[in-house]
Amino acid sequence: MRNIMLVALIPAALSGCGTIPMQRIDTQSTAALKNQTVVYTTREKPNFLAVTVVKSMLGLLGVAAMISDGNSIVANNHIADPADAIANGLAKALHEDYGTQLVSPPIAVNTDDPTEIIADSNDKARFIIDVETLDWGFRFYRHDKLHYAFSYVATARLIDRQTKAVIAAGLCGAGSGNTNPPTYDEMLANHAQFIKKELSTDVTTCVQKFQVQMLPILHG
Repeated sequence: MRNIMLVALIPAALSGCGTIPMQRIDTQSTAALKNQTVVYTTREKPNFLAVTVVKSMLGLLGVAAMISDGNSIVANNHIADPADAIANGLAKALHEDYGTQLVSPPIAVNTDDPTEIIADSNDKARFIIDVETLDWGFRFYRHDKLHYAFSYVATARLIDRQTKAVIAAGLCGAGSGNTNPPTYDEMLANHAQFIKKELSTDVTTCVQKFQVQMLPILHG
């Protein structure tokens, strides 16, 4: 399962030693952005991992149960994948900085391959903003098993349809750093209001991080 692989991948990536590249836009690509059209991608919601003490002791069966419970929490509480909001935030930043125009609706993709994403775009826009949620969910604290921390990890890429190249890329790790972390029940209270609030904060955080990582000419 993809979530299992990401457990090993994400910490290394966030420390700068992983396989997910970060790329700053160059001067030539910056000039090409001016007053061009952009569109962003959208994907099916990724698995949401709800790591509890009991399920963490069940091995692979426990991981399957964590994913099942997490996906039920997302569905029952109508929790949106933050990737779409992050992509929209980046589109607004590009409009403000480069005069780009957002084309709607977003293009539905189920691949990470830039060439396939370009093919799926059907020539809708010159540039494609591709934001993908790699990991989202909550985990109990090892030193305090009654309380939970929320985590969110996403990547973003800016793809030039004309040159068929990724011209900028970034990685964002976010999540709760609460001095008073919630219990399981507190996280799910009021239709998972805590989780929704955390994700809203993560959207703002990741938009800002991606701007700095990918568009340093204006935001570095």
